[in-house]
Amino acid sequence: MPTGPQPVLSSFPLQVLLYFNCWYFVVWWVAEFCIFIWKGSELPYPSGNWGAEFFLVWVMIPIEGTRLFFGMKGNLTERKFPVFLCLALTIATLIVYIFFHLWQTYVLRAEVILSAIAYVFQACEIFLGLAAAANFARMENFSS
Repeated sequence: MPTGPQPVLSSFPLQVLLYFNCWYFVVWWVAEFCIFIWKGSELPYPSGNWGAEFFLVWVMIPIEGTRLFFGMKGNLTERKFPVFLCLALTIATLIVYIFFHLWQTYVLRAEVILSAIAYVFQACEIFLGLAAAANFARMENFSS
């Protein structure tokens, strides 16, 4: 039975970053949605490309939502598995952001800026998430 107060292991910088990334994702999604509506009406797309790229914008909602949920939950409950799950989903969302930055049919300057901001969030979350998970694992081994 533990005696005395237990140290807080949650990463405050990670939690703040995940919180602001939730809001940034809403901004990113609305901007991409509006950009795709404009691009679909103004630019000539090869058949099927616009629908596939627009579908990818919708696919980001559950992936990013799940990623942010597990990141926040794992950090606040001081559990390493949800944090690692968040990090795995970060790789998936990073691939989608790279797609929107480099490989879609038409890339606008606004999308490059949106992707660059997302890269900063993702990179910082990977670094802080790994540090938090290592801290949780270290204390788990220390207490057993």
